[in-house]
Amino acid sequence: MSLLAYIRDPSHNFSATEQRYLSQWYGQFASDPAWLLIQRNVDRECARNDIYHPTYIHYLRQLSRCYRIASPAPDPTSFMDKACKLAPSAYRLAGHPLPSTGERLIRCMRVDSLMKHNLYEAAIPITDDMPEVIQKLKNRTLNAAALVGSTLGESGYPVWVSPERDIRPPLSADHLRDLLGLQHIQHGHMAKLIYPESVLASGTAGLRAPTILDAIAKGARNWVFAKRVHPGGPSWGHTIDLSSQRTGVREAVHFPFDITSSSVSGASPMSLDYVGLISRTPYAVNFVQLFNNT
Repeated sequence: MSLLAYIRDPSHNFSATEQRYLSQWYGQFASDPAWLLIQRNVDRECARNDIYHPTYIHYLRQLSRCYRIASPAPDPTSFMDKACKLAPSAYRLAGHPLPSTGERLIRCMRVDSLMKHNLYEAAIPITDDMPEVIQKLKNRTLNAAALVGSTLGESGYPVWVSPERDIRPPLSADHLRDLLGLQHIQHGHMAKLIYPESVLASGTAGLRAPTILDAIAKGARNWVFAKRVHPGGPSWGHTIDLSSQRTGVREAVHFPFDITSSSVSGASPMSLDYVGLISRTPYAVNFVQLFNNT
């Protein structure tokens, strides 16, 4: 189901005015390959059962209002961002909960980000080239216990994770970055945090299906995201492998959470590992190829 069919569905109760503005907004995507990918994501979101549809309908209504009160801009993603900022807490992690599979999850990050956000309680000297932290990670003398008291993830934004069993080691830092579609990581040392799904609370606080609202959390233009094809849902999404411009491994989202010393839901079942040094910039995204491959 396309967005146009979605908003014309009588059960969704869009007014004629809302339909007109949303149709005009939808038509703006045709002039750019990157925007066409976003347009298709919107269509697939309408077709699948990943998202809580009352939330999505509310978002589209806000988007139509943003379009109505502003002069039409050449970039249709600007209206997506404006609508998202009007009620960010309402649109946060709008996907349906996923059935528990007992997966062990991987969250990758740069070591300097790990130090800034998660290791401030560990009393580790911070230097420009971070030799102490990197050596401790390599020697496995720095473990997840050092993360106690910090928060995994950024408040207000989804945490993106993939299953450990989908990622076959050994992988270089470049290969892992590309496989997970982390195009914003262009240099630095990489680490990974591995933790069981059981550290997450159950139900809506556990793993959720990733949606386009998660993907535009920091700006619709800033994220390479290809919605899983219809039919289906709620289900895992998939990463974009930057090296092949194809789908990579499964991915899901969850809320940020505080890392505690609990033996069940805290740092004890977690592991912290060094991955390596990024040696090259990520492959440029060919949006035409990505559109055709996904």
